[in-house]
Amino acid sequence: MYFGGTYRQDWSSTLPAANRSFGYPSVYASAVLSDILNLPTTSPLSFIKLRASYAEVGNDAPVYLTNSIFTSPTIAGVPIQGNFAQTGFPFNGVGGFTQGDRIGNPNLKPERTKEYEFGIDLRFFKDRIGIDATYFDRKSVDQILRNAQTAPTSGFRFQVINAGEMQNKGAEIVLDLVPVRTKDFEWNVTANFTKIDNTVVSLLTRAADAEQLGIGIGLANYTFNAIEGQPYGVLQAPTALRDPNGNLVVDGNGLPQQAPNPAFFGTVQPDWYGGIRTSLSWKGFRASALIEHSQGGVVYSRTVGQTYFNGSAVETAFNNRERFIIPFSVVDNGDGTFSPNTTPIDYASNNIRGYWNAINGFGEVLIVDATFTKLRELTLSYTFPKSVVDKLPIENLTIGLFGRNLWIHTPDGNTYIDPEVNSFTAGNGNSGNLQGFEFGTLPSTSTYGINFKLTL
Repeated sequence: MYFGGTYRQDWSSTLPAANRSFGYPSVYASAVLSDILNLPTTSPLSFIKLRASYAEVGNDAPVYLTNSIFTSPTIAGVPIQGNFAQTGFPFNGVGGFTQGDRIGNPNLKPERTKEYEFGIDLRFFKDRIGIDATYFDRKSVDQILRNAQTAPTSGFRFQVINAGEMQNKGAEIVLDLVPVRTKDFEWNVTANFTKIDNTVVSLLTRAADAEQLGIGIGLANYTFNAIEGQPYGVLQAPTALRDPNGNLVVDGNGLPQQAPNPAFFGTVQPDWYGGIRTSLSWKGFRASALIEHSQGGVVYSRTVGQTYFNGSAVETAFNNRERFIIPFSVVDNGDGTFSPNTTPIDYASNNIRGYWNAINGFGEVLIVDATFTKLRELTLSYTFPKSVVDKLPIENLTIGLFGRNLWIHTPDGNTYIDPEVNSFTAGNGNSGNLQGFEFGTLPSTSTYGINFKLTL
């Protein structure tokens, strides 16, 4: 049996003096039951190990979050909203600064995460079959949100807060197989499956009764939210106005109307993800392949909107681009009843362009399924035998070919983008918190290469 523990104490200059020092411990234990039980060599179960651990982790803040700061402003244009022309300071050699749009937090506390983990490692038939299963329960408190939304009437757009409690609990299973093993040949397969249930347990905002917190604004009033009792990262967006039967409500020109209130379209968190790697070894040759899959979640795609705008989306060829009445559309009679829509849209009146522009602002069009399957990697290598290497001033030499991100499959509702992309990892007033937004990114690239590995 094995036992151990650690303790760490940190001091951070990016936190207020009162909260600058924080410590966090960890303890762990494991037992190799196959040794304790002295399993016979004839037993199908060749190895069994139990493990358990508890750990706390602290995290400080980036710089300049405890006070409101001055920033160098942009004179004109907000490029992320479509106006790509902008001018900023310094301008003609003249510097300029203004009060930033983020409220600092002089009482900011460090983030803290506490996690329990339990696991079991089983191996059968002299390691020909291996199962490694892990269960974990992780709770994070006082998470630092750098750009939580606040009322613009305050003179600011964002605030820095410690935002309550979030829980991640789940399981991971890894299966190792050696289906074939001979003197010169071996086939290995490793598969893994991970499922995490993410929940926003509570929100500690300046509005004590708040159950929803806007984390950031993406595009066209699409927002990224933390909502109590739901997974982190729920996308909220404008949606089409519909009657009680789900029919589109149009105006006098036959164009869809926007609902007065935005709707929720799911979370950016996947339901589960996993992968499988297989490898074949024969003498000095080795070939391997890695396939990964992520199931569920959603992502906002501006690329989808652009295809509707420029007419390259398949849907814009509806009815062979001739005049049509929007299917399943109705007109509000003003008395709580609805009548079938009889107003066509066409190119002659130019309202067909208005139709495609209108619907490409709705969440049901621009928010797509983030499910994907990828051929993440293929490799082929050769390790030279010792009889060759002994003639050289080295101990080992391997030459290989590799290719990465070679193929992707997405659901029929997403033929536009790689769901893994994220346009807002930094900047735009959303740095560090905003996920699940794609803004006209280039297609994902495949990588091919040759590698050499040698040991002197």
